[in-house]
Amino acid sequence: MNLITKIKAGFAGLLFFTATVQAAGFGVSPVRVDFSPQDRASAITVTNNGDAILRVAVSLKAWQQDAAGKDQYTPSDALVYFPRQLELAPGSSKVIRLGPKGERGAQEQAFRLYVSEQPVAGANRQGQVAMLVSFGVPVFVQPQQPAPSARVTPGVAKGRLDVRVENDGNMTLKIKQATFSDGTSVDRFDNWYLLPGVAHDYGFQLPEALCRQPKPVLTLVFDRKTLAVPLSLTAGDCKA
Repeated sequence: MNLITKIKAGFAGLLFFTATVQAAGFGVSPVRVDFSPQDRASAITVTNNGDAILRVAVSLKAWQQDAAGKDQYTPSDALVYFPRQLELAPGSSKVIRLGPKGERGAQEQAFRLYVSEQPVAGANRQGQVAMLVSFGVPVFVQPQQPAPSARVTPGVAKGRLDVRVENDGNMTLKIKQATFSDGTSVDRFDNWYLLPGVAHDYGFQLPEALCRQPKPVLTLVFDRKTLAVPLSLTAGDCKA
């Protein structure tokens, strides 16, 4: 009996830092697709960098978030995309074409287009492990009148700053960096994307030097907006 273990990994973290995602012998580019109100079509290129035949399946899921900002995905047919099955010879590339259906709404729509490696018959031997990779490319369909916006509510407790960010605009926001006015910065977050109508709490350790400043400020940098948040701190707020 062949022991074949199929492992599908979503490389969402990689999508934030590279123009092309590479893993397990194949690449996907670009790693994010944005449809402006004028755009009607786009394309994603899949490249087989391995030395064996690559088969992938393409599927679409609508992307939503619950009240806590946790991602939720459901199958969707709200975009046109083809082909849905690809076979690539070693060293070759093929294109997936996609586009939105119908009229744009008042709020941006978010999706992930999954490019998932499929098993190839006879490719595994007795006892081998097959690593099947799946990339979830973020796809955003902008509304007819884009209006990014956010509200920020800071709170301090025992050396920590808890910041509630509410996306009250009609566009998805992706946080990129948080910088305190003492020069301390954070560029890693537990939740990168914030869809319209959703709020999320971000927690930061307060630098001790910040509480010695007369007018401390936290600057939140998003892909579509930058917010400067004045902080009201006492000398003891930066101590746990």
